Amino acid sequence: RHATTHHSKAMHCVTSVLGEGVTGGKVEIARIIEWAAVDPEIVSWLAYYDDCADSDCLVHVMQAHEIDYAKEAGYTIKAAEEVADIAMDPFAMTEPSIEKMAEQPWSKAIESLHPSEFIQAKPDPSVADAALELEWVYGFRAEDCKANVRYTNSGEIVYHAGRVGVMYNALEHKQRYFMGHTYDIVSFALHPNKRYVATGEAGENPKITVWDTETRRALATIDGFHKNAVVQLSFSADGTKLVSVGQDKDHAMAVYVWAERRRVFSGKCGQRKVLDACFGEGDMVVTCGVNHIYFWSKEGETTVRRSGVFGRTGKMQALTCLAPNGTTVLSGTVSGHIYVWLGRNCMRTIAAHQGCVSTIYTCPHGVVTGGKDQKVRLWTLSLEPGATFDMSAFGSSPSVRSVCLSEDGTRILVGTKGSEIYEVSAADGSDVQGGPITIGHYAGNGRAIAVHPMKPEFATVGDDGTLRIWDIYTRNLVKMTTLDTAVTSVAYHPNGDLLVVGLGGALGGGGAKTKKDGAFVLLNEPDLSVTYEARDAKHPITVVRYSPDGEYMALGSQDSCVYLYATAEDYEAIGKCRRHNEPITHLDFSEDSKWLQTNGKDNFLHFFNAGTAQYQSNLSAMRDVPWATQTCSHGWSVQGVHSSKLDGNEVQCLARSHSGTLLALGDNMGNLKVVRYPCWGRDPSAQEFRGHMDSVGDIVFANEDSHVVTIGANDRVIMQWKVHEDAMIDDADVVDEPESDDYAMEKRDGSDLERDEFIEAAADQTGELELKLELDNAVEVEEVDPGLGATSTTSTKAAKPWVEAIAEPTSLPKLDPGAPRDTLRLEWVHGYRAQDCRQNLFYTAAGGVVYPAAKAG
Repeated sequence: RHATTHHSKAMHCVTSVLGEGVTGGKVEIARIIEWAAVDPEIVSWLAYYDDCADSDCLVHVMQAHEIDYAKEAGYTIKAAEEVADIAMDPFAMTEPSIEKMAEQPWSKAIESLHPSEFIQAKPDPSVADAALELEWVYGFRAEDCKANVRYTNSGEIVYHAGRVGVMYNALEHKQRYFMGHTYDIVSFALHPNKRYVATGEAGENPKITVWDTETRRALATIDGFHKNAVVQLSFSADGTKLVSVGQDKDHAMAVYVWAERRRVFSGKCGQRKVLDACFGEGDMVVTCGVNHIYFWSKEGETTVRRSGVFGRTGKMQALTCLAPNGTTVLSGTVSGHIYVWLGRNCMRTIAAHQGCVSTIYTCPHGVVTGGKDQKVRLWTLSLEPGATFDMSAFGSSPSVRSVCLSEDGTRILVGTKGSEIYEVSAADGSDVQGGPITIGHYAGNGRAIAVHPMKPEFATVGDDGTLRIWDIYTRNLVKMTTLDTAVTSVAYHPNGDLLVVGLGGALGGGGAKTKKDGAFVLLNEPDLSVTYEARDAKHPITVVRYSPDGEYMALGSQDSCVYLYATAEDYEAIGKCRRHNEPITHLDFSEDSKWLQTNGKDNFLHFFNAGTAQYQSNLSAMRDVPWATQTCSHGWSVQGVHSSKLDGNEVQCLARSHSGTLLALGDNMGNLKVVRYPCWGRDPSAQEFRGHMDSVGDIVFANEDSHVVTIGANDRVIMQWKVHEDAMIDDADVVDEPESDDYAMEKRDGSDLERDEFIEAAADQTGELELKLELDNAVEVEEVDPGLGATSTTSTKAAKPWVEAIAEPTSLPKLDPGAPRDTLRLEWVHGYRAQDCRQNLFYTAAGGVVYPAAKAG
């Protein structure tokens, strides 16, 4: 039967080559090969045998302790309403929800809380006279990202945290930022010129941005292909192409000529997690992940994907990282080996680490690897072993996530899972900088911030069990201590000599119960030594606060209660405030320390007597009570922060400035807003800033309102923002100087004031307008000759009728020929030109909308 089938196929071949009706003759081998190359049956068999299952390979049974990639390439995607809000689509999700807000429990309570001084007042709709400028970022993304810390061509260090690309100058101890992403950055690649960086984000429709580290400007933005997230990025050796892998069901892979934003080809990696991608020799692309490695090469007009052949040399397992090395490609494995691939064949295996190889870096100086075993190893380009450096003494969680060798080969950048970056000597592994370049919380959630009442310092806590003290002006970690339980809240005593922290939950988060749930610990501020510890609540503490006079301490718990203590009586319990039905979220003391206001997840606003823990049911009696702080997000003075639009935006935390004029708030989408305080009008004007990946965990004003400090709930990144107030200019001392004829010109060219570019442009236009008005409104003026007492008339234009009606005031105001300091900036355009124009509304390459309106585009 098989012989008959083969004979039939052979006859079909001859007939196809020679043509119908020809019964004999010779057939050239070349023509048979041409025919076989297009015959569907033969092509299918060739494809099968060319990429058949590697049945001879061994399989490595992965152990739990070896795996270090569990959180990679599995990013949480924001919901549709969050996408609409973050994309700032003015036409999305705008249905009013005023009725819904009126149904909230706190809305009913504030009807009785309208302060007496505001009975006749109206809300101020103007934008707050302050803006925030990102000044420092503490920490970087390490837990679920790797190979994301690099040297640039200028010697700076570039990495990412939240939505921000960070460039750090170690010599000047300064940071610069790229803030062009809509969602959190989850993938990273450095161009071969070491000046350009490609970053990918996690979102329903994520984008890839290639940007310049020197100018901090985007060079190219690519979107529209990947879904959910761009999990892997890598440049080709010549820098013209960029490979990317998405987080869709089939892990789509694409290769772009990035400068042209043109996709060259794409394919599907399959449903198994993809952990890395790189370019091999020529235009070959390699992708790897859980129990697979694929080699993509172009053959003719098509791109072919072939599986790597482990053979008897390697074992099939999760391949965690890739790096090109001459004509070969290196891959790291869960078992701690380096596999060397030539073509698509595994040619050699090398034992490198005790556990997962997390990252590989290659350069002309050699090869550097880092692993879960907290080791950094150096190799020659032929993979002869060199020095091994133990990072176990570096920081809290020194599992190595990123390595990079300096241009001269003398220093190694090491990023660890503890969200710390170190620079070590390639000669002996010593710490070149004498401490981490950046450091932050590294597990679970970032929880809370507290500002020292007298020093320029602030404290942060998180699920990693650490309490950290930071200096605002040196921007360094001052001291730190580690507890054996997740730390959920923190507060300074008013005199600054003590800190209290609330505990609850297992280290690293996860919600597991512990014996310390509900406990609080007092620590001495100078050395962070424990002085007192107690536990009355059985559920985790959510918020802690001291009264202004230091006589009381309040703890809010997940059990819906607030616990009050008398500090002067060795923290004797006063009582338990019961009224909420869900966990406590915020609380504030009154200025006289007599009252307590609380918020919970049940959206209720309640008041209690701080000395007795009794509930205050008479809301009208609380209307004129001044509060020492304002962190409760539900109340009369902050009712305006809640949007009247169904846009998915929810306030997570807020803080009032010490001056009592500003309110800073963070929401569940990572946005920061600054509004006027009190904020009691609907949908107030706000200045908005972005940095965190999603929910802002806590926000505070520093002493004297010089800074705002925020901590991300999920990204755990701490961001320090400089507060710039317009009032600083208006309230500046006036210096009397002799006026000159060209004073106005000096004012306009910016010689005595530093201004933003848009203000400079506006000032120039103001000068032109003044000149135009002078020419248009010129009138006849009588000039008196002081020597003769005679008058002469100069006419440049006919007098306007209104000139005869004006009268000179008795006291002439002082003439200031300079341009006003204030200017206008176009904020919004309503409408567009359509009546006498058409075909003038288009999408841009970046997904925006462009159209004309009057003289504006």
